[in-house]
Amino acid sequence: MQDNQSRQLSGITSVQTIVHQTCYFEQHTVTRHPILHVFPTHTHHVHHDIYEHYCEFPCSESEEICQQTINCCQAPMTTGEV
Repeated sequence: MQDNQSRQLSGITSVQTIVHQTCYFEQHTVTRHPILHVFPTHTHHVHHDIYEHYCEFPCSESEEICQQTINCCQAPMTTGEV
């Protein structure tokens, strides 16, 4: 009986069989599962009315011309001489 490591092949008397470590393969498959993420937002619009009060003080002007005549000269005194 021959041991398991050697075999008889046609024309060759003895062939030694070497068994190597098994190659390991992985086959990956991908299944997509859509997941909806909802991020709700809210915008609140606030309208502000600003009343700005400005004070005005209108001024009017007038002009008055006063004329006053002052006689600073004394009239010569008359004497009773003739």
